[in-house]
Amino acid sequence: GANPSTKLYVDGVLKKTVPYASVSAGGYWHIGKAGSGSATPYQGLADEVAVRHETLTAEAVANLYAAQKSLFPAPSSPSILAALWKFNEPAWTGAKGEVKDSSGKASHATAFGGVTTAASPDISGAAGFFDGVNDYVGTAVAYGGTDTSLSAWYMTTNTLTNRLALLGGTNGGRFEVYVHQGRPGCRIWNGGERSIYADDIFAGDWHHVVCVQVYGANPSTKLYVDGVLKKSAPYSSLPAGGWWSIGRPGSSIAKHFIGYIDEVAVYSEALSEAKVAELFAEGR
Repeated sequence: GANPSTKLYVDGVLKKTVPYASVSAGGYWHIGKAGSGSATPYQGLADEVAVRHETLTAEAVANLYAAQKSLFPAPSSPSILAALWKFNEPAWTGAKGEVKDSSGKASHATAFGGVTTAASPDISGAAGFFDGVNDYVGTAVAYGGTDTSLSAWYMTTNTLTNRLALLGGTNGGRFEVYVHQGRPGCRIWNGGERSIYADDIFAGDWHHVVCVQVYGANPSTKLYVDGVLKKSAPYSSLPAGGWWSIGRPGSSIAKHFIGYIDEVAVYSEALSEAKVAELFAEGR
């Protein structure tokens, strides 16, 4: 026409305009294949491709974006998973590395004290059963003074014993996951005992517990049970060093865990409240 132009819109918003249009091209459209020798084929995902024999207004473009936006949610950033032990093995014999890590990091663990897997009550699949005497799973995943999240499913009927170690450490157990008289919690040591526990008893059924620790200028420790934030404290533990153990405490004041443990995970980051809720919703 008398006033040619070409306009570029991205996510419903006009980004660029030039005062010219192309010459009549002829030929056919291709999706993913270039017609110019200076371009390369597209690599990636494409969807909802349309050709319209009209000039769309800015309002029409904005409406089109609004109508289709929900079809393409922004991908969530992957969590920094340091280790994931699903406890799906049919049995453990104590052989080194037989407790498999499913994170892709090959942080395989070893069963000690005769602990093995068993059919887990109420839910199909196996879980680790710990006798509360000397059973534990030893890992080679080290713990340092960086943001960390510990996640596990557990079931115990014990509501009397103090400080059952669901996920323990070494070097004094400065950051651990406990079940204290039936109440799950996060054990923190930063020169003094500053542990936090849920107010309610969670026993007799499967429950999901997550302890999240943040270091830096604004340290904090958060306790989540079954996807819900239960307690928060404005401090973090001293760097522990050493390695994680499942079912065995690093502190002399705690006890070996008695009951079932499953889907134990260590994250090298502070999980968000939304991510913790997502983990719980996924189940075990």
